[in-house]
Amino acid sequence: MPNVDYEKELNKEQLSAVKTIDGPLRIIAGAGSGKTRTLIYRVAWMLEHGIDPRNILLLTFTNKAADEMMSRAESMLDDRCGNVTACTFHSFCVLVLRRYADSIDMSKDFTIMGTPDVIEAIDRIKSKLGYNKLKGMPKGSAIAGYISKSINMKRPIEEFLHNGDRVRAEDYAEEIKKVAREYKSYKIERNLMDYDDLLYFTEKLLAESPIVRNMTESKYQYVMVDEYQDTNSLQENILLLLTRNHHNLCVVGDDYQSIYKFRGADVNNIIDFKKKIPEAHDVTLHRNYRSDQRILDLANNVMKDHANEGIYKEMNSGYDFGQMPQLIQVDSSYDERDQVFQIIQNALCNGFTRSDIAILERSSFSSNLIEAKLTQEGIPYTKAGGLKFMEKAHVQDILAFLKCIANPHNEIAFFRALKKYPAIGDTFAQRISELIIKSGYSGLVENPYKKRAFYPDMVALKGKLEEWQQMDFPQVMESVEKYYSALCERVINEMKLEDESRRDELLSENDSHSEDFNTLNIMAKEHRTLTGFLDKLTLEVNVPTADDDALHISTIHSAKGLEFPIVIILDCADGIFPRVTCENEHSEDDEEELRCFYVAMTRAKNQLYMIQPEYATRYGHMEQVALSHYLTGEEEYFELVDETGEGFLGTAVVF
Repeated sequence: MPNVDYEKELNKEQLSAVKTIDGPLRIIAGAGSGKTRTLIYRVAWMLEHGIDPRNILLLTFTNKAADEMMSRAESMLDDRCGNVTACTFHSFCVLVLRRYADSIDMSKDFTIMGTPDVIEAIDRIKSKLGYNKLKGMPKGSAIAGYISKSINMKRPIEEFLHNGDRVRAEDYAEEIKKVAREYKSYKIERNLMDYDDLLYFTEKLLAESPIVRNMTESKYQYVMVDEYQDTNSLQENILLLLTRNHHNLCVVGDDYQSIYKFRGADVNNIIDFKKKIPEAHDVTLHRNYRSDQRILDLANNVMKDHANEGIYKEMNSGYDFGQMPQLIQVDSSYDERDQVFQIIQNALCNGFTRSDIAILERSSFSSNLIEAKLTQEGIPYTKAGGLKFMEKAHVQDILAFLKCIANPHNEIAFFRALKKYPAIGDTFAQRISELIIKSGYSGLVENPYKKRAFYPDMVALKGKLEEWQQMDFPQVMESVEKYYSALCERVINEMKLEDESRRDELLSENDSHSEDFNTLNIMAKEHRTLTGFLDKLTLEVNVPTADDDALHISTIHSAKGLEFPIVIILDCADGIFPRVTCENEHSEDDEEELRCFYVAMTRAKNQLYMIQPEYATRYGHMEQVALSHYLTGEEEYFELVDETGEGFLGTAVVF
């Protein structure tokens, strides 16, 4: 068996956590502090000191994380690690329920429902109850979310009825509660369990059956939990029940990185751990192995000055790469795009690769302009947390209508545009577009389809196209977008749907496209003519080829757990990132946003750039926005650079 030198390979705090085996233990593992390494070495230490691997339970939030930990542990020791039970909470619950469910008069052969199954079941229940006819009744996915939060957080469902798509969900409280009750019966009658049920019934089983609890606890005498800050009330109760007698519960996490409240996570689980278990040992991992100290100085002080809850920790790395975090102030989102592109170009000129760079956004549409620029320049990128801008169907639809204006014989553009109309499928769209090759707009009306339901639309479209051709380009953009949105709304309203809530969902989705249309408008302002605009998007666009060396664009939540040499945070302005303003400082929402900001900052290893536009589009309107209040008072920890600042835009900048 390999000889592991724990003293040499671990720092003082990590070693203390690894050697503390018996009794409850909370490991506060700050960003980049090597928590995964600590857990792996802890497993190794336990095995080397005679603990049976079958008595060890390691709970994670993804199967990938569990597999990676055990793979690394096995490479460090031997195949004994394969006998450690390493799995997700839900997988563990399935294991217990398959074995003992009959102890609480439940069948062991239940079927697990995936998320699509849950939504389908709730939609059917809504239809059965006649609620699909209620205009504004929340959609099935929203109701599923209310039910899930109610179960996970062990609170009445009424507390979670926030604004629906078009009507306040509170207005349908009684109906939603009725759906929830029917959904519960639906599952029981069909021997089904959703993800929340797995947690709920495992807790019930452990609480109501001392025999099962003792048998399970005797098997898993050492329990470790990764990312404890992301646990909910049910998960916490399961752990406390599972370790009631031996108390060998080790939890690892960082309250500063608790950003999943919307999923039911309760940051107080880790904050109040010692209040609930006073005898628990405490170890804090302060050493950061990821970031430049200047980045950590900013992150540390932002949390120290603005957090109203949590466990303050001073993270230190000792690394000094020579550059302070930079706050770049620009006039608008358009200027933000140019600054980001310049940062990328400078980094590439100074030896970094594209995959070294991450652009982080609070909302998935913030990077639209940047994505368009990267596509134009042929720079490959990946995007996590949303669709790529130019690949969105409604963006391609708008461009199709614009191409029809620019070229009355563009068969391909007409084919896409025509399919947006009611009663026109692929067949008729193809036939009409073929006629257009020969006769242009006249092909819309000079055809054998005068008796078809869609013919009046063709007559109207011909008129609109001829009207658009006479407009100035800026007017064309505005008019086409309004026409397209109205057409989509009409199509949605004319749909025959079994569940009317689906209609509200589609209408809401149609409304949400305004941010993307605004991006197209901003891009169009660079051009005097429609032809010039389309040429820019086609002739000068270099389609990126598949490349492992791709730049990263990600929402904050999708970037959690990752690290990059260079991080660019977009839209550091109140109301955008964070989504709240300083007037709401220390509210629950503000604390959650603050933790998101901390996660974003601490993804950076070498360089951190934060960009603040003075004017930004919010809800379709250009507004003046203020600097994120998290950065107010932190000026000594970052360098302020405006878009005209000397040295920043020059290629001579050395990173």
